[in-house]
Amino acid sequence: MRDSVETDKVIVSKVDADIIVTTYKEAAVLDLIDAKELDSVYVTMSQGNDVFYLVDLTALNADLTNDAQSYFSRKARIVPNIKAAAIVINTLRGRIVARFYIQYFKPLYTTKIVGSVEEAKAWFASVRKEELV
Repeated sequence: MRDSVETDKVIVSKVDADIIVTTYKEAAVLDLIDAKELDSVYVTMSQGNDVFYLVDLTALNADLTNDAQSYFSRKARIVPNIKAAAIVINTLRGRIVARFYIQYFKPLYTTKIVGSVEEAKAWFASVRKEELV
């Protein structure tokens, strides 16, 4: 298993035993075909274990099509293994779009919008603590 995979649109890295980070490149727009390819990467990286899913959408003009968003929210093979997801966004427009995504597509896992990767990791740590209680 590789800990990092790079495509022309994203870099996917396993940064902890249970955290997979997807960093979008500038002007990358993922469509359904890209989403299905990424799903295979996630399944391989997770090795059947539950994971936290961190999506870094801070690159300029990075986005997902509606089909890709729908796929990742409910249909992807990795969905049953996602403990929680954090979407890192640093623009008002991005936050509005992400809120719409969460409300419209209703992912089957808890999803939070955060301002930084560090904030996402801190939130994941709090979710881990809640699991132990």
